[in-house]
Amino acid sequence: MKAKVLFPIILLFITTDCYSKVGVTHQSNYSASDLLCCENQPISVNLFFYVEDGGDIVSTNHRWYKNGILVSTNPSYIATDTGTYYSVFDCNYFDYNGPYISHSFKISYIQIPTITTHGNCLISSDSRQYQWYYNDAIINGATLFYFCASKYGTYKVITSTNECSKSSIEYILSSPVIPAQPDLTLFPNPSTGNFTAKLPTGTTQIKIVSTLGEMVENKIVETETSIDFTLMNDGIYFISAVTDSGIVRKKIVVSR
Repeated sequence: MKAKVLFPIILLFITTDCYSKVGVTHQSNYSASDLLCCENQPISVNLFFYVEDGGDIVSTNHRWYKNGILVSTNPSYIATDTGTYYSVFDCNYFDYNGPYISHSFKISYIQIPTITTHGNCLISSDSRQYQWYYNDAIINGATLFYFCASKYGTYKVITSTNECSKSSIEYILSSPVIPAQPDLTLFPNPSTGNFTAKLPTGTTQIKIVSTLGEMVENKIVETETSIDFTLMNDGIYFISAVTDSGIVRKKIVVSR
């Protein structure tokens, strides 16, 4: 029987750093909570799961996988290396009796960021935190994964975790062009967690970032003109649509 993917119930709990800290855990059922680690730091991450509706679920035969290979049959697992991890266990839940699989979770080293362009906007490769520079001077408030330039010059981005950082190669922008701003519509806004994003023409990617700078969603857009989203936690989020002509960003408030 093929393992069933259970999104609302199976949650991975992990430490927020690449080395274990007692009592510090982070809950997520999105791969956006993947960890970026520093190459000069040992990795020791306690991976375990929690069943939200645990009173009705009996779980047995726990398995942990790294890059698709079985590494443990214990309920929890200490990850000491980079890789993609997930857990599978057998359970009885109402009328279902069989294997369940958790969300995958990736541990990797922070990389030197690369810069690409969409219109006049510079876009960094994915990281945890961002800071943009213009002619070697810090750009105040430019802390998103992209920066839309209004003048030519030399730009770079420094990406970081809480413990280390990497700088991109300098990018020379010779003639920035300010395109017409595409329109991104979010409704309802405020939302109770479920909302729809009506996408601008030419959208290729949608990113959702929390006020802490954590990537909550990173979705490649193919032919969709609107996408439904569900956010699990209350708060303020920033939705960015990457289009052929640039990037448009809107704020949404989630309150239950």
